[in-house]
Amino acid sequence: MPQHKKLGKNSAWFSNNVHVLHLQGTDNEMAAAHGALIKDTIQKGPIPYLGQKNDKLIEHAHLFRNKPLLAKLAKTVIHWMIERPIGAHIPRQYAEVAHELARASGLPLSVVLKSLVQADSLSVIMTTFMGKHFVRQLSKPLHADLIRGFPGCTSVVSKKQGTLAGELIHARNMDYPSVGTWDATPTVLYFDPKNSSNEQRYIAVVSAGLHTPGVTSINESGISLSAHFHCSQASNPIGTPVQIIGSEMIKKARTIDQAIDIAKNFERSASWSFVLSSAHENRAVVVEVVHGQFHVYERDDHFITHTNHFNTPELHEREILISLSVTEDFFHRKSRARHLLEKSSGKISEKTMATILADHFDIDTQKIRSQGNTISVITTVTSFISQPGKGKFWIGNRGRAPVSLGDYVELKTDENFLNFGAEEFPMMHWNSAEAASIRGTFKEEALEEFRKAYITFHNEFNTEATEKHLIKAIELDPTEAHYFIALGHMQMRLGKTDPAISAFKQALEESKPLSKHMRLVTQLYLAQAFDISGSRDKAIEFYTKIIDSTEDLSLKKEAIRCKRKPFNISRVSNFAFELQYCDSFEYP
Repeated sequence: MPQHKKLGKNSAWFSNNVHVLHLQGTDNEMAAAHGALIKDTIQKGPIPYLGQKNDKLIEHAHLFRNKPLLAKLAKTVIHWMIERPIGAHIPRQYAEVAHELARASGLPLSVVLKSLVQADSLSVIMTTFMGKHFVRQLSKPLHADLIRGFPGCTSVVSKKQGTLAGELIHARNMDYPSVGTWDATPTVLYFDPKNSSNEQRYIAVVSAGLHTPGVTSINESGISLSAHFHCSQASNPIGTPVQIIGSEMIKKARTIDQAIDIAKNFERSASWSFVLSSAHENRAVVVEVVHGQFHVYERDDHFITHTNHFNTPELHEREILISLSVTEDFFHRKSRARHLLEKSSGKISEKTMATILADHFDIDTQKIRSQGNTISVITTVTSFISQPGKGKFWIGNRGRAPVSLGDYVELKTDENFLNFGAEEFPMMHWNSAEAASIRGTFKEEALEEFRKAYITFHNEFNTEATEKHLIKAIELDPTEAHYFIALGHMQMRLGKTDPAISAFKQALEESKPLSKHMRLVTQLYLAQAFDISGSRDKAIEFYTKIIDSTEDLSLKKEAIRCKRKPFNISRVSNFAFELQYCDSFEYP
């Protein structure tokens, strides 16, 4: 039987690893009930992590390590320059909701408010430290630690013409650098607001304590919403946080056009897009927003696929595509998702969508891989499918990233809660043959060790522990090149040059699948390791190959720099290295 807890008219159930809350009343009353009903889970969920994330990045930055006064000064500057201006644009009613949630859950209000603006702050920080030349030059020592972890999401929508049941289906993977917290506490919030007579019910698919429905949600008018992170030089701290804009759309809009009009009324602080679909209108669009610009992308055919690259040409000029690895990932995920939709056109069901969200096929290497440019990734913390026309939606309940590799709890969009929770939540087990094909190609045990490595590196700043998990991952699956690249980079950070050289050489073996770009990136790391070890001739040989072969200007510039002047080990810790991509966002 599901665990059940009641507080006045509000209830919480826990079954099959998913929390489901039915909240009634005013916005403040519902927030207080959310905080009280699952208080213990909230305190272990993503809010404490997100609310302190930016401060932790600064404290562990190479420049500020063991320098608390300097770190405090840097945190103060970022707070006043970025976080506070964004926070000032939180509408009063949302600030009051945050206060009630904090009071009831026992979390500090400052942490709850910071978690509400963390995604926007991250976008502005990335813009400030990577997109603007003057500040970038001043802040080079900070790059490696402030730009840790990059969000990425995949949304796929099939209109009714493409589905088996003749009803629109909307699905999304939310990929966010909060592995180990967001994925651990999947939560569904059914909101039944009593603020005024014209309000509609809506559902937020979140993690424990995240109260606003502006990231992944559905409303009773049949509109589904999924928000996507972007990076643009147009980001500005003077604007409304994305969660607020998304929440206003899902709370008030009954049509796509109404949602668009609502979003237009807000100035945005950061760069985002919203994939919106309407089951009743059989329509899907991507609303793409940056500070000062607003665009709507819509296709005439049956499908929408979207990742983290703007569709609108007017937004490309100032878009920041962090590295070629990230750029290829954006485009390949979108292309692969569309290919899978078209392949199943007319037969698409919720299980088809689950298979797409779990896809680990890498277009570059034409292989199923645990790591690479795949739809399902190590940062997939939420997987969600909705079919409002059938009154159903599904949430991944694996409890650890990639959530997309697990099964789903099935819930109703119009649940009346009269007999709810009498039995365990029903499950949707997607195509077992497809699942076996994906899971059988790489070792899930190795992927779990890589997930632990991601947490120890990006969340805990522990390079030694990261190395240990990567060694275990390789022992379990010695076929994945990215495991070796990540291990080599950790060993370079730890001053273990000879083992790093060995790891990079093994990653470059012909039997291991690698994209052309990642092969060149690995050759760069190997050359730099040769430089550190004193093998200058071998290093120059690789630098020359990279200069002659790469189309990536950043990579070529770094190879030219190292060919002119030997790479110094002191630079390793300043690399903005991202474990998911096994590439550096920038070479300081």
